[in-house]
Amino acid sequence: MIGWDIETWQETVNFQAHQGVISGGDFYANGTQLLTAGFEGTAKVWEFPSGEELATLFGHQGNVAEVTYGPEDKIAYT
Repeated sequence: MIGWDIETWQETVNFQAHQGVISGGDFYANGTQLLTAGFEGTAKVWEFPSGEELATLFGHQGNVAEVTYGPEDKIAYT
């Protein structure tokens, strides 16, 4: 996953998020975490902007198509 500064278009972060396709993502309300969905069947939580992996969420059967932080910043994925 690559992130860019939208004013300068300089690369700000570059890290391997999932083994395959990243199908979705969502930022925590204060912008300090990124939640990603992967076609290998996991969702991951990242510290942003460092790219440090905080958690890998297992247990989904099949591809994780999209993810979002829900009410009260609880995690939901489908």
